[in-house]
Amino acid sequence: MAVHSDRRAGGGRVLGARLLLGLALAAGPAAGGFGPQASRRRWVGTASAAALSPLLLRPRTSAAAEAVPLDLQALVERTCSDVAANGPPGNLSFYTRPAYALETADLYYPPWLTGTWEVLSSTRGIIAPLGTGFFGSPGAYERAMATLNDPPLSYRARFSPSAEADGSCICERAFTVASISRAAMGANAVLGVGGPSTGFLLEGVQSADALEVRIRPNGADGRVFRAQLEVIGRTSRRTGDNSFECAELTRQTVFAEPVGTNSPAGQQQPGARPPSRAPPPPLVKEIETVSTYQLQPSGRVLGQQRTLTFLVADSAYTSNTDYDALRRSRAAGRYGVDGRVYDLVYDKAR
Repeated sequence: MAVHSDRRAGGGRVLGARLLLGLALAAGPAAGGFGPQASRRRWVGTASAAALSPLLLRPRTSAAAEAVPLDLQALVERTCSDVAANGPPGNLSFYTRPAYALETADLYYPPWLTGTWEVLSSTRGIIAPLGTGFFGSPGAYERAMATLNDPPLSYRARFSPSAEADGSCICERAFTVASISRAAMGANAVLGVGGPSTGFLLEGVQSADALEVRIRPNGADGRVFRAQLEVIGRTSRRTGDNSFECAELTRQTVFAEPVGTNSPAGQQQPGARPPSRAPPPPLVKEIETVSTYQLQPSGRVLGQQRTLTFLVADSAYTSNTDYDALRRSRAAGRYGVDGRVYDLVYDKAR
């Protein structure tokens, strides 16, 4: 089992693409890689959760029933403690696959989060609950550790008033995911953000459960990727007038388009390499994003976020043809294999 703590104070440098809302956008070393920029910042989603077309929820295993009582703040604090201890987790039940389903139609944030925010996301630490052998592809843990010297990720998040009578707001997921993706993978990396019914309407889609992103990351040699995100679990609660916590479980499916396919229609562009082979099967993972928020007297919002990646053992949803690895993933399915903790700072955009 492996953990790492970035022991530098507060605003230290770190890796970061975590969205406060629940939108897990992931792509980094463990997810197949989108080049150097994306490797540094796992493009998952911290938008605390968004995803793509409805897939049937798989039956919950008995492991879900064995999970610790749902206390989101406790999950984050325990992970921070395990990271700081630089030792194996003392209690793996804090890294168990969540049992909650889609409890609400969206995440309804407190009124004080309404508006556009400048966000800094800094990595506090990384933990491999089941050891580095389960963390990802060979070298994934080492590549993740190398990102701890990266500066905080800076992006914009936007929340708009909901239709609810309580004054709550909802995250504009397409806008925020596009902002995170540009920050992590390059200003021109985002080719489109949309949904299965609306197509690619850049930053023009409002969907709580479905999102699709098409990107061409810097450093990926012109390759184009398509990520489908589907939220399969969601829970939240206000813990005080100035505090809020939420969590979402997102299934992420990443497709690599054929080499040379650089336009939305798939036409070969001038100077692009002709397609030389069929793209690999899609890569599928499930990622839980737990976020906590505290409104400060100054109007600034401070938060913490824990992301936990779960292997998908169903061969229908994995690109892994290594049957030994598939058996390992089934054995590990009840526990997360890649955990990361982030410190978040929100300041109102001017």
